[in-house]
Amino acid sequence: MLEVEGVAGCEIESGMNGTFRRLLHGRIDLAAEERRDAFTIYDDAMRAVVTTLHEGDETEGNISVGGIMGFLAGVEEFTARDLEPDMAVEDYRLEQVGASALYARYGLT
Repeated sequence: MLEVEGVAGCEIESGMNGTFRRLLHGRIDLAAEERRDAFTIYDDAMRAVVTTLHEGDETEGNISVGGIMGFLAGVEEFTARDLEPDMAVEDYRLEQVGASALYARYGLT
């Protein structure tokens, strides 16, 4: 993963879900004392992931990023739903959250 200040560790894997959709899943360990600061780091890390996918070919926006969780002190704290709680998607399972669902948040088109 790209270097993002405040990320203490990162384990992200690529795979396919049950409908053969490409997905990324794993954990981002956040080096912060406060939950508010940890959220900012998670947001920055997800921005790096989504921007990298956006810069790829046009199908990269369909890759699921909902399985990338942010961890503070070893406990799951954040998911893509925390970034966009009112996200308009047909299926609310995290594995269905595509990178393109976060484009507007990060100023991408």
